[in-house]
Amino acid sequence: MRGLTKRLWIGLIVWIALMDSVDAKMSPKEEAYFDYYRIALQMMKTKVEDVPNTGDVTLDFLYEMIPLHEASIAMCENIMRFSDHSEVKQIAKRIVHNELIELDKMKVLLEETKEHPHIELEKEEAYLEVYKDSFQQMVDKMERAKTKGDINQHFLEEMISLHEGAVEMEITILQFTNNRELRRIARTMLVGQKTQLIQMQRVMKMIE
Repeated sequence: MRGLTKRLWIGLIVWIALMDSVDAKMSPKEEAYFDYYRIALQMMKTKVEDVPNTGDVTLDFLYEMIPLHEASIAMCENIMRFSDHSEVKQIAKRIVHNELIELDKMKVLLEETKEHPHIELEKEEAYLEVYKDSFQQMVDKMERAKTKGDINQHFLEEMISLHEGAVEMEITILQFTNNRELRRIARTMLVGQKTQLIQMQRVMKMIE
């Protein structure tokens, strides 16, 4: 716990140091929005860094994807708190609705799978190599997102990056897991997130 807290504080200090890179001076509302976004992103990174390598790719994926869903929900709740853009708020609301359902399913499957893990170390090694690359690319994109004076545009940019990363991870786990329930969950998430990506990209073009 102390290690997690220390890394969280270090991450927040880094975020504060990066404040100078924001394009324009932020209003109090923008500052509040970005403060919460930074905390949610850092919490996601810290939780993912702490997930165990279990030897079972199904368990690995669940441990990795749960923090992503938690962060996505937190970021959507954040934009709903501060945005006046009706379409952006509707997108965020749908994402929260879908991901709360998926989160519950993943947590149930996690507890069930922990009782009887299917250990395949060579498969896990191959899976983790692909997964870690996808996760790092996703985080890099989310950290590069800037305000440009519009929290709605920033939200769409961050959430598009998060969804694109999640889609890659879901495609990857479908190539590696034989767990039927996880395959059902991953396919459902894949369809939903691809649909949401199209919606977000459309609204992003309207805002730009």
